Amino acid sequence: MKSAERVYGVVIRLLPRDFRREARAELMQVFRDGHTKAQASGLLGRIRFWIRTIADIVVTATVEQWEERRLLNRMKQPSPNNLVAVGVLDDARLAIRRLARHPLHSFVSSVILGIGIAATLVVGTLVKSILIDPLPYAKPEELVRLVEVDENGRQWWPSYPNLRDWRDNADFFDGVAGVGIPQVHPVIFGDRAMQLRIGRLMRGALATLGVSPVVGRGFSQTENAPGGAPVALVSHALWRNTLNRSRLETVTLTIETDVYQVVGVLPASFRIVGDGGLLTDAAVWLPMERSVDLGGRGSHGYHAVARLKIGSSFAETQQAMNRLATRLRESHGEPTAAHTVQMTSFTEYVVRDIKNPLHLLLAGSVIVLLVACFNLSTKILADGLSRSRELSVRLALGADRGRLVRQLLTESSVLTLPVTFIGVALAFATVTFVRNARLGTIPRID
Repeated sequence: MKSAERVYGVVIRLLPRDFRREARAELMQVFRDGHTKAQASGLLGRIRFWIRTIADIVVTATVEQWEERRLLNRMKQPSPNNLVAVGVLDDARLAIRRLARHPLHSFVSSVILGIGIAATLVVGTLVKSILIDPLPYAKPEELVRLVEVDENGRQWWPSYPNLRDWRDNADFFDGVAGVGIPQVHPVIFGDRAMQLRIGRLMRGALATLGVSPVVGRGFSQTENAPGGAPVALVSHALWRNTLNRSRLETVTLTIETDVYQVVGVLPASFRIVGDGGLLTDAAVWLPMERSVDLGGRGSHGYHAVARLKIGSSFAETQQAMNRLATRLRESHGEPTAAHTVQMTSFTEYVVRDIKNPLHLLLAGSVIVLLVACFNLSTKILADGLSRSRELSVRLALGADRGRLVRQLLTESSVLTLPVTFIGVALAFATVTFVRNARLGTIPRID
């Protein structure tokens, strides 16, 4: 035993002098206890004991020597900032050691907090994007959706003749936008054949929506009329990815037997109202009223959005539209489902089916976050109560109250900050996945 202690005494000289002087008695006692147990376990046990002992001394010596040099370098020019930085690092190391004593409880608390943060951020982002952010039109609060209602209360998409008469006779609107439902058609660009969604816009539709092309121009009055020139508008994605941002005067598209000159590029955010509140897009938009066959009053195949005049009330406009529908039905005598006209706020129509589910999800995510915060605060308070004696002794020995507060705040930050960053990263990844998943049944999900 004496010879072994002498060998161990030589080995621990690798440790810094101050550390060795303070901890020598405890180190020797630990060595004696371990050596006694190793003696009873045979030759292999003694070999393992010496390997473990020497490795532990080497690792401890390396760490302590590095810490000593780092502290000396920081203290060469002592300043308040240096002292605070050193103190915060010491507090952080102490906090990590304390958390390591109860890893399971700390891990569970952190995971719950991270899930609460991620869920709240994801649902909050969805609520902002779908319910709060304005629709991609000028003054969307002035827009209303129009549908025909027959004598039995059934709703129908408007027919073109009714749309045309609403636009030409309803002086309580600043405009009526009629939209033909986009359909897939073969399109030829140069030597390339594609299948693209093609929609049709009634005269004045873009002006009613408050949308202007980002490149080029919209349809003129004569172009969007029977016998008008074959012109087209394209989506920003088609112009950027397929047409290679070409000069518009050089771009033509062959659709069926007609060759259309591209005259404008719509904004990337441009969407048109679709069925069920979904905003739909099309790669190519053609002038709807260039065609001479758009169906009779019983052909329900169009969407209608109107812009209220400034100062017009919703209720008064609704009554005026019903009177107009009655007058048109009596004057034309054609079969029509427009016994009355239902007006709905465009924004409300788009988000109505998803509003309540999103509100419930937001409330649930906030509750999860509050539960996580309560659980974590309970753990921190319990730790504080168990350490009340320690803190009292430190105060009695002259410790500064600010120093103790800093230590407690550092410990809380060590527990919460990493999981906060993880929660934010998880939320970002989830939002990216949801945006790219093409969940077509959720309005404005993109």
